[in-house]
Amino acid sequence: MIWKLGHTLINKASGNFSEKFRPHKSIHKKLPGFDFKNNVYHFNTGETEGHLNWENCFKLGCLTAGGGKRWVKDISDLEVGDIIAAYVSKYGYVGIGKVKAKARPIKEVYISNIPVTAMDLNYPKQTKDIDDYEKCEYVALVDWIQGVEDKKDAKPAKGLYVPQGTKASLWNQTKSLDFLEAEFEVDFEDLLQDSLTSYSKLEKIGS
Repeated sequence: MIWKLGHTLINKASGNFSEKFRPHKSIHKKLPGFDFKNNVYHFNTGETEGHLNWENCFKLGCLTAGGGKRWVKDISDLEVGDIIAAYVSKYGYVGIGKVKAKARPIKEVYISNIPVTAMDLNYPKQTKDIDDYEKCEYVALVDWIQGVEDKKDAKPAKGLYVPQGTKASLWNQTKSLDFLEAEFEVDFEDLLQDSLTSYSKLEKIGS
C-alpha cells in the first residue's frame, strides 16, 4: 500500500502481506525478491563437520549439507540461479558459484551419469542415514564461476561479518560483497541479472 507522508508518497505496507511490498526508502536500490528472483548467499561447506570437502565440491560442481531438518532446509531452500559464496571454516571464502539444480537426497543425485553414492569421495556423511530424508546428505549442483582449487588458498574473511550458520543472505552486507567481488573478480548484480534473464527465457518457452 502507498501512503502519503506530508508532501511525498512512500512505499510503506503493514499487515500479514507486508513482506511482499518493497521496503521503505529502497526505491533507489536493486533488491533480491523485487528486482531479482534470486539472492547472494554465504554457504559454509561444512567439511569440518564431515561433509564433502571443498576440493571435491569444486571438482564435481556441487555443495552438500544434511544431518538434520535445519541443515536439510538450508540447502533445500536454495533456488536455481541463486549465487553462492562458498566458505570453509578456519580458512575463508573459496569460491563463487550459481546454483544450477536444486538439492536432492544424495542417493538420487548423479554427476556425469555416476551416482554420487558410488563415488570414492571418502567423506563420513556420504551414505550416513541414506534412507532418512530428514537426516541424509543432500546435494545441490553448482556452476562454480570463480574459485580456488585448494582451500589453503582461500580468501580470509578478516574484519568481515561471517554468519555462524550454514546459509545466510549477504545482500545487506556491503563490505562482504565488495570484498568478494574484488577477490573473485565478479559482479553480483550482473550474475543476478543473468539469472533473471535466463528465468524469463524459460518462462517464455513454457508459455
